[in-house]
Amino acid sequence: MNHPGVAATAACGRCQRPYCSHCLVEFMGQQLCGPCKAERLLRAEIGGGAYMPEPVSSVPREHWWALVSIGLAVTSIHPCAGMATGPLALIAGIVAMVQSQRDPTLPRKNIPLVGILLGLLGTVWSWGMVLMAFLSRN
Repeated sequence: MNHPGVAATAACGRCQRPYCSHCLVEFMGQQLCGPCKAERLLRAEIGGGAYMPEPVSSVPREHWWALVSIGLAVTSIHPCAGMATGPLALIAGIVAMVQSQRDPTLPRKNIPLVGILLGLLGTVWSWGMVLMAFLSRN
């Protein structure tokens, strides 16, 4: 990644991006790239020298749009909010899918798809509930 002429030999243990052997360092039993090592060191400084574990997340921070899509999709279960957040979740999921296809180094390509599917489900659910309420009045 940092040296275009040199082949990647391993991936960072945190962000999973490919690096050559010169760009990875061992830190607390993991091979880490420079930015991930710096973040770990900062977390240790904030914690008073003690190692602070990272917040548990199965989604890398590079998939921000996918996280937004999943978050909006979860709120789309509510019939009123879902009328807006369901379609927004679909849009965010599509943006994440395009981003994932453009950047082959992003791990977990199925995360944007989950956001799209949940957004679609929430949209159908919320608009279906509103339509049923409207039809039951007539």
